[in-house]
Amino acid sequence: MEERISIDAPTQDWIYGNFTKQFRRPPTREEMGALIDAYVVEEVKVRHALDMGLDDRDSIIRRRMMQKFDFLFGSGAADLLPEDDVLLEWYLANPDGFLEPDTISFTHAYFSPDERESAKSDAVSALEAFAADATRPGDLFPFDVSFEKATPVEVRNVLGPEFTEDIFEAPLEKWFGPIRSGLGYHLVHVTDKVEGALPPLEEIREAVLGRWREAESEAILEQLVGKLTDQFEIEIDEATGRVELTRYVAVGDVGTVINPLLVEGQIFGGIAQGAGRRTALARAWWKWRWVTGPGAVALKIPSTPGVSTARTRIATMSCR
Repeated sequence: MEERISIDAPTQDWIYGNFTKQFRRPPTREEMGALIDAYVVEEVKVRHALDMGLDDRDSIIRRRMMQKFDFLFGSGAADLLPEDDVLLEWYLANPDGFLEPDTISFTHAYFSPDERESAKSDAVSALEAFAADATRPGDLFPFDVSFEKATPVEVRNVLGPEFTEDIFEAPLEKWFGPIRSGLGYHLVHVTDKVEGALPPLEEIREAVLGRWREAESEAILEQLVGKLTDQFEIEIDEATGRVELTRYVAVGDVGTVINPLLVEGQIFGGIAQGAGRRTALARAWWKWRWVTGPGAVALKIPSTPGVSTARTRIATMSCR
């Protein structure tokens, strides 16, 4: 662990800039001194935490590092400007998010189950009178009774999903029903329905360009990650997910060997313990105590088959 903490000019500029961005003013001399003291404490804690291995398999730290990676390399197309035909082709192939919703205009008469013994039967009986343009009986509805160019979402928010699905199937220019909502039954009169369509590209060019850049940036990032991944050798036990130790190299100075079998056993045991901690332990050992986890008894040591590829060799060297 590096034991020197240097508060150099770039570090001070970074501390100064963070404070200025947060509070929209530069720090005073006293505040700057306090910020530097806090940075020193933070650096001490971070370095010791890293030395203790507290970052190992920490999902929050890994996620934050991936976010930073994506931020740095995930905007590869932010400044690109495609040709008009390229943008139009992408727009037509990716209409989701740009398609204008269907709209409907209608009025309705409400029949309340709370006010009637059989709201549905009364609505069926009233339909003939509605068709004859006679007096149109109905109950007081607590919300709008007329909708003009309403989207499915707007209708759903008032009358529910079941009513919304049925109203868009209702015929034009005639009373129809009854249709059920979450509040009761309704007779409806639809005056207009407009099917959703893609607006001309010129009207939403900036929005389409932004989405195109996002898609291109994702493709560039995916290609980069693929190239970086190809640089690694990856082995996965698909049946069990077990990590396999394929090769291990270590050198130990044991002095004059008196009992080779015992020495080899000690070396082999050390390899097993090291492999166990690295591959099967999510706890940290520091200053002769466990800082996380139930204790050393939980340490999982690989069995002999798990480190069977390990090889030991004793070389006697004379010192003169």
